[in-house]
Amino acid sequence: ARTLGSLVHRALAAGALTAPDADRLALVDAAAGHAAPELRAQAVTAVARLAVRADVAELISGADVQHEVPFSWRDEHGATLRAVADAVVRHPDGHVTVLEFKTGAAREADARQLASYVEGMRRLLPETSVDGRIIHLDG
Repeated sequence: ARTLGSLVHRALAAGALTAPDADRLALVDAAAGHAAPELRAQAVTAVARLAVRADVAELISGADVQHEVPFSWRDEHGATLRAVADAVVRHPDGHVTVLEFKTGAAREADARQLASYVEGMRRLLPETSVDGRIIHLDG
């Protein structure tokens, strides 16, 4: 699942989520590099299923979406934390949603990771409403 996840993340960062169907395959293919044909096919299927989901379309419609966003913040103890969010969405009304795309089964660690990222983004953007969402590629 980790290799599939990496490939899907690269394809999303290249614009595959919002690309026309004809271009999506080429973007996933380019992101795949030397990946096995079966893995490429799984990635194409995962990205295509994600692209037609109404909840995802609603999240990104009219928004500024940035993929693979690195950021750093200080926690309540003064420690510097660093992360890379799968996507950060700035909605037309100004609020921000941190997105994490996950393959495989839901894990408690995923929720903790997202909560940490949201807290970090809130510290960086204290005047902005920030929420987070985990998008499971399996549905």
